[in-house]
Amino acid sequence: MSNSNSFKYILEFAAVLPLVTIGLGGIYYHSFYDALGLNWLFSQGSVSTILLSSIPLFFKIITGSTLAILLNFTFFKTAEYFFGICAILGIALGAVVGNLLFFGFSWNNLIEAFQSYLFIMYTFAVTLTFFQIFETTGFERNLIVGIFAIFLLLIVPIINFQASEQARDLLAGKSQFSKVSFNNEGLKKIPITYTIKDNNGTHRRNVDWRILEVNGDKVVIIAINFYQKINGRNKNAIKIIEYKDIDFIY
Repeated sequence: MSNSNSFKYILEFAAVLPLVTIGLGGIYYHSFYDALGLNWLFSQGSVSTILLSSIPLFFKIITGSTLAILLNFTFFKTAEYFFGICAILGIALGAVVGNLLFFGFSWNNLIEAFQSYLFIMYTFAVTLTFFQIFETTGFERNLIVGIFAIFLLLIVPIINFQASEQARDLLAGKSQFSKVSFNNEGLKKIPITYTIKDNNGTHRRNVDWRILEVNGDKVVIIAINFYQKINGRNKNAIKIIEYKDIDFIY
């Protein structure tokens, strides 16, 4: 591929990237609320909310795509290409190991580290395969086109998987979802304790409210340990409050 053609393909790829990211952000946003059983909340979402949800995906796509473009147009054939791929995979493995060293070695931390870099490596593979289509001919090109098609078919399941894991992290009380406490006006509207009964008697426990979404002066909060019975099923309590009812977020 000539340098002028290479530059043209990179520009075209970069031009379509934001639109693809927004579309994937919408899929992620829907999958996240679907995993929480809150499809009605997705229908109330704004374009700005979808755009904000696309930002993490955008940076992951940019990272994976940039690595693939650098590899594709820096290393060319045979051994150099092989060693280039090994170098990228080595960097990814090093990042996972670095996460484990920082957070500690455990099965859960390994899964979380894998999830963090999964979409970056997926984007890397898709982008690299895409540019290889233009580097090959005949049967080899048909084979690469088939691999590229398989990658495209995997994109929605991967997005759904990551959104579902994010929903599980929320309900597990992971720290990336901020807690909220209320001022006097908020306390008049929002329950902050609930009663449970067990073999040891009756106990009062604090409701763990987490911020789910902020839309203008409205804040959607979810209780990860307090449930409401809806259509015979227990579901996490959801409240839509005004920002002025919040004392502080932590």
